[in-house]
This record gives sequence, C-alpha cells and structure tokens, in this order.
Amino acid sequence: MPYEIQPTYISPENYAGYNCEELIKEKKRKFPTYMQLYADIEKEIYDNEIMLNYLGFSIFPPRTPRSLKNNDKYDELAYLKGQLYAIQDKSDELNCGLIVVLPPRKN
Repeated sequence: MPYEIQPTYISPENYAGYNCEELIKEKKRKFPTYMQLYADIEKEIYDNEIMLNYLGFSIFPPRTPRSLKNNDKYDELAYLKGQLYAIQDKSDELNCGLIVVLPPRKN
C-alpha cells in the first residue's frame, strides 16, 4: 500500500535559507502531487484486487513496490514523501509550526 512506501532520504539542509513562509509555500506546492500519486497507486492496487477476487484472474501483474511496471510511481511517491519530511524537519528546526500529515516514518 502507498503508506508502506518508505521515503527517499532528503536532507532538511536542502531547504537551508528558506524561511517559514517559503517552507509553507513549498509544502503547498508538493502536497497535492503527493496526494494524487498516493490515490493513483491505491486505486491501481484496489482495481487489481477487485479483478482477482471477482474474476479469479487479473490482467495486471500484482502491484508491489518492487513491481517493474510501476516503479516510476513508487519512486516518485517515495521522493515526494522524503521532500515533505525534509520540509517538516526544517520547519521544526525553525519553529514554524508547519504540520505535514504523512504516515509515521520507520526508523
């Protein structure tokens, strides 16, 4: 599932020089793309499960993070997730009070 995709590590230092307002703008710019990708991946997984459960077969290969068919979407989601975590970390460092709602990171 999309929430299980681990973020690509992005250093908060990529946002060095950003002030709180700029971090908020950056989050607002990236978050809709993240949510759209998340929804797209979730729909593909759901559609595949429906075909498997009701038709007994699927014309699509199973969708997994390692699926060669979908690697671009998974990689892009992981990258965006990493950027949003970095924005959150930089915001925390600057005490901006910005909240990015994402699944908790696994350490």
